[in-house]
Amino acid sequence: MAIDLWPGYYPAIIAKERGIFKKHNLDVTIDLPNNTNRMLANFAAGQYQFIAVSLGDVINLAQQYQQARVIIAADESNGGDAIISTKPITALKGSKIGTNLGGFGELFVREMLKQQSINVDEVELVNIDASNAPELINQQKIDFAHTWHPYIDQAKKYGASVVFSSQHTPGLITDVVVVRGEFASTNGQAVSAFTTAWFEAQTWWRENRAQGNKIIGATLQQNPNTISLDGIKLLNSTDNKTLFNVESVNSLHSIVTMYNDFYIEQGILKQPINASLLLNETYLP
Repeated sequence: MAIDLWPGYYPAIIAKERGIFKKHNLDVTIDLPNNTNRMLANFAAGQYQFIAVSLGDVINLAQQYQQARVIIAADESNGGDAIISTKPITALKGSKIGTNLGGFGELFVREMLKQQSINVDEVELVNIDASNAPELINQQKIDFAHTWHPYIDQAKKYGASVVFSSQHTPGLITDVVVVRGEFASTNGQAVSAFTTAWFEAQTWWRENRAQGNKIIGATLQQNPNTISLDGIKLLNSTDNKTLFNVESVNSLHSIVTMYNDFYIEQGILKQPINASLLLNETYLP
């Protein structure tokens, strides 16, 4: 499995280090590539069976790799994603803004511009990885950047601050766990065990935050006090059953439709991704 550095994905670390995966007869190796695009490419190439990533990025991935299957909604960003800068948000017009172009970050940036009544052609969008945002801001190569924790905290050391966050875009950024369809079709029991272990670990972390943060901090070589769920809503198994229901408000199906519309408008997708094929709730406990 590969995950981005994002607290919503840390139940995987808890499950491994607490022996929860092992209890469910799973042997899971967790990689931290620190580069979302490379992680997606390696997943499509078969290097990983599972990844944890934003649903918006999965839509883009599914165009090239049609066997991607979303099996868990891990969390919803509610302030955890942010636009950072050493400048005020009023300086947006004419600025350089860094984000992962063609991914959920670009839609997030465009939504910010829309709320600030600024046209996209009044700024310059620059393709960056979120992990590079603090250094690029520090070097003044860009004026604003989309990123998340722990990179937000790193950027603050350079005098940057949050000027816009996903609190202003409810439902836009949902993070998920994805499995390779070929693996799931021949290892369905293992995939079901994985989701059961995930939610067991998530529940344990909720109830043992300080101890869990120490485990995560040791794995990531990070100060446990910097590990925070501020701005992140962890989604439990009950939340998942609601979100996978096509008739629910802000369902995963509706989010896929939103991204389909955006990517088609931008010429990134030629045809919409089939949400019913992409989303697979059958492995939920």
